[in-house]
Amino acid sequence: MILIISDRRDIHAYFVVVELEKLGIEYGFLNGADFPTSMTMSQSIGEGADLCTFSLEDGSVAKSSEVHAVWYRKPGLPRLHPETGPHEREFAFGESREGLRGLYDALRHAYWISPLDNINKASNKLRQLRTAARLGFNVPRTVYTNDPTTARAFISNIAGGVIYKPVGDGALFERAGRWDPGTVVGEIYASLLDQSTIEAGISRFSACPALFQEYIEKDVELRVTVVGRSVFAAELDSQSHQDASVDWRRGDVLAIEHRVHELPIEVRQKCVSLVEELDLEFGAIDMIKCKDGRYVFLEINPNGQYLWIEDMTGLKISRAIAEQLQRGHEEAIRRGRACQVPC
Repeated sequence: MILIISDRRDIHAYFVVVELEKLGIEYGFLNGADFPTSMTMSQSIGEGADLCTFSLEDGSVAKSSEVHAVWYRKPGLPRLHPETGPHEREFAFGESREGLRGLYDALRHAYWISPLDNINKASNKLRQLRTAARLGFNVPRTVYTNDPTTARAFISNIAGGVIYKPVGDGALFERAGRWDPGTVVGEIYASLLDQSTIEAGISRFSACPALFQEYIEKDVELRVTVVGRSVFAAELDSQSHQDASVDWRRGDVLAIEHRVHELPIEVRQKCVSLVEELDLEFGAIDMIKCKDGRYVFLEINPNGQYLWIEDMTGLKISRAIAEQLQRGHEEAIRRGRACQVPC
C-alpha cells in the first residue's frame, strides 16, 4: 500500500490520488491532525514484537508492515480535544507529536517522498546555497549576519542593489502555544532595500539577524520541479508585473504568464544532483534566467507547491509523483522479499 500523509485541505494530494487510481495502486490517506481526536494508533514493542497499527481516513486499520511507499505532503499538527484543559494542552500536544514521530519511524522501511528528517534538514536556506555552489550552480553573493561591520562591508561591495530575504518561511504567526497551528498575520517577501531601510535593519541586529543578497537582474524566473530524476521547468514572466518583479509571490501569480521552459542539459543535471545531494526525492527549485543567459540558483523548497504550475503549463507533475511512488512501492516489496531469502 502507498500511504499519503497530508491535510485533506491540500488539493495536491487528490490530484496524485487520481493518478494512483489510474495506475491501479492501493493507497491510504492519513492526516496527523486527526490524532488523537479521531485517529487511533497503537505501537507495541518488546519481547520480539514490533507492531504499529493506525486508522486511515476511511476508517480502516492498517499495519506499518503493509505500507511500502509514503508520500509525506502537508499534514496538519495534532488537533487536541476541545475539553483538554489549558494546563494540559502543551503536554497532550507533545505526547501526540512524539507518537506520530514514532509512527513515521515504524515506516522507515518504506520508500518516502521525502523522508521527514531529510525535508527538515534540506529546508535550511544556507545549507541549500552551500550545496548548490558546491555542485557548480551560479548563486548570488550572500551574507547572513548580526554583525553591523560585516553587513556594511558586504553591502558596500554590491553595486547593483541588495535584497533582504527571510531564512525561514517568512510567515508571521499569532499563536496560543506550540500546539496551536496559529493564524498568519503577515508575510515577509524578498525586498529590494534602500539605504534608510538597511540602516534601520542593522540597528536591530541584536533582536534578529538578517540575510542580505545581491540583487540580480532577471529575464524570467523559473520554477523547476524535480521528481526523482524527472525535471519539469516552467518560466514565469514576472518582470512584466511591477508588484512581482523582485519576488513573484508578492503579486497575483495566476496573472503572470507561465510557459514551459527548456533547461540546458547541464542545468537539468545539476537540479537532479541538488535534490539527490539533499537526500530528497522531490524538490521545487526557484531560479533566475539572467538577460545574459546565465542560470542562477535562489532556493529549493523540499515540499513545495506545484499544482498551479501543472494547471498553467500542462506539465504532468502529479503523474510523475504517482509513478515515482509506484516504482518505490515495487522496489520496497522486492527488497522485502529478498530479505526473506536465506543467504
